[in-house]
Amino acid sequence: TGPLWYQLYVLRDRGFMSELLARAKEAGAEALVFTVDMPVPGTRYRDAHSGMSGPRAPLRRILQAKGLNPERDVTVISMGGDVRLQAMVSGAIAGAMLSPPYTFLAADQGYQVFGRGKDYVRYLTEGVVTSESRIKQKRSSLVRFVKAWNRSARFYKDNPNIMIPYVQRKFAIKDLRIAHLLYEEDAQSRVNNGNLDSAARSEVLETAKEIMKVKNPIAANQVFDFSLIEDAR
Repeated sequence: TGPLWYQLYVLRDRGFMSELLARAKEAGAEALVFTVDMPVPGTRYRDAHSGMSGPRAPLRRILQAKGLNPERDVTVISMGGDVRLQAMVSGAIAGAMLSPPYTFLAADQGYQVFGRGKDYVRYLTEGVVTSESRIKQKRSSLVRFVKAWNRSARFYKDNPNIMIPYVQRKFAIKDLRIAHLLYEEDAQSRVNNGNLDSAARSEVLETAKEIMKVKNPIAANQVFDFSLIEDAR
C-alpha cells in the first residue's frame, strides 16, 4: 500500500479541525489534502418545474400548497442565506426562505411562518449509501460504522449541555437561546437507531419514483437495507 493521505474539509470550528488533524496524524497520515472546490449538481428542468427538486423545491412546494403559482404569482430571486433576513427587514423583499438560526431571529421580530419546508418535502438528509457487493465484502466494517453513528446520535440527543455550546461555536451564534432552539429542532428530527418506519420508506420511495418518472413497481427492500442496523444493535 502507498502512503496514507488525509482529505480535510475546512470548517469554522478550528478546535474541531485541530482534533481531526491530530487524529489523522495518529492514524499515520503523511500528507494533507485541502478541499477548495465544491460540487455543482446538474440542472433538472422537469423536476424544477414540478417543484420536486432543486434548491427551491421546498419553496415551490409551499407556494403550490397555498394555491399560488411559483411561475406567475411571485418573483423569486437568488440571494445569499445570510442577507435574506436583512433584505426582508429593510422591505426589499416580501418574504424569504430561511433556515435556522435565521428562522428564529425572524420570529423574534414578529414575522409569520408561511410554511415549513420539512412539512411539504420529505427526504433523507443522512444515511449510508453503498452497493450490495460492498455490503457482502465489508459487512463487519459497515456494522462497526453504524454502531459508532448510532452512539454519536444518542450522545448528541442525550447531552444538550455539551452539544448546545458546540452548536453555538459551529454556527457562530452569539445568543445562547437561539443556539438552544436550533439544537432542539435538530435533535427532534433525529432517531437513535437510524431506522425508518414503513410509512416513511414508502413516502421516500414514491417521491423518488415520481421524480425519476418510474412507472414500474419497486419494492422497498430493493432500495433500503436495514439489516445492518439489526446487526449493529
